[in-house]
Amino acid sequence: MSEASIRGVIRNVPIKDKEEDILSLLADQGVVKVQRFSSLSTDGSRIPLKTVTLYFNTLQLPREVIMAHEVFPVKQFIPRPAFCRISWNFGHPEEKCHSSGTLECPKYNNRQQIIKFAYENRIPITEASKILNNPEPMRPTQLPKLWITRGSRSDPKSNLDY
Repeated sequence: MSEASIRGVIRNVPIKDKEEDILSLLADQGVVKVQRFSSLSTDGSRIPLKTVTLYFNTLQLPREVIMAHEVFPVKQFIPRPAFCRISWNFGHPEEKCHSSGTLECPKYNNRQQIIKFAYENRIPITEASKILNNPEPMRPTQLPKLWITRGSRSDPKSNLDY
């Protein structure tokens, strides 16, 4: 899926509901793909979570979806930056690299803000990075010059007694 695809997140989806079943229930609401979040256990296996990403073929993200007579509010999906805990670089996960990042890392936070800005404004991440990392310098607003000559009606001092 491209960066511009419409993705939303719903929470509290029962673990027993499989991705295929969720997709079949939500297909008529514009959902074309379902992906359940998971966490990594100590033995390396994946543990499914109650949060699900929905991929939409709609122009706008819906406020909610209805599944099995239950309403699920849809929030915009904003991914976290890919971070390698081996090379300490952003842009690729450690599975792609040949030791660890934290949320306090300024580079991580900067990348997260770029991704958030890109998704909220539906622009490519590279463009968002250029906008946020290289903002144009603020230029003072120039006011028009007023030319006042003595004795003219536009000069309030011309009517004063000295």
